[in-house]
Parts: sequence; C-alpha cells; structure tokens
Amino acid sequence: MQSGDSICYHRAHNMKTISITIDEPLLQRLDQAARDAHKTRSDLFRMALSEWLAAARRRQLAAEDRAGYASQPVGLNEFDGLINAQGVDTWDTSEGSRW
Repeated sequence: MQSGDSICYHRAHNMKTISITIDEPLLQRLDQAARDAHKTRSDLFRMALSEWLAAARRRQLAAEDRAGYASQPVGLNEFDGLINAQGVDTWDTSEGSRW
C-alpha cells in the first residue's frame, strides 16, 4: 500500500453516498468535464459544492457588512488616525480637495 492509498481510504471512509437528479445534457457535460480533468463525477460535485458554499458565505458576510454600515455609517474622519499612521494623505475636507 502506498501512502496515497491510505489517504484515499481515510477520505472515502468519512463520506456519505447521496442521490441527485440532473438533466441529461448537464450529465453529459459533467461526464466530459470529469474525463477532461481526470476526476470522478463525485470529485467535481464536491469541488463545485465547496466553491458554491464558500461564495454563498462571502455573499452573506458582504450583506451583513452592508447592513452594518447602513445602520452605522462611517464618520467623515473616522479612519484619519489609521491612515495618518500609515503615512497616507487624507482628504482636506475644508477645501473639498485632497491636495
């Protein structure tokens, strides 16, 4: 047994089998993509689902950020101390110009 074999066994040991329904054209595209990528259907489903779930989480966090800033907008000079500590010029609000 090679070291990769034990990893595959361990990974497969923790997995569950599910049943899904997809239309024939999508199945054909899936099978072609799996062949092209040298992956199994299950590999592609896992990858796609993981990416979708990560994107959904990013959308959720972005929505929470928007809601937070909408309920408590950033003040005009709220970040001046941080910006100045980084050596970045700030807007000159008295003139309406940065310089």
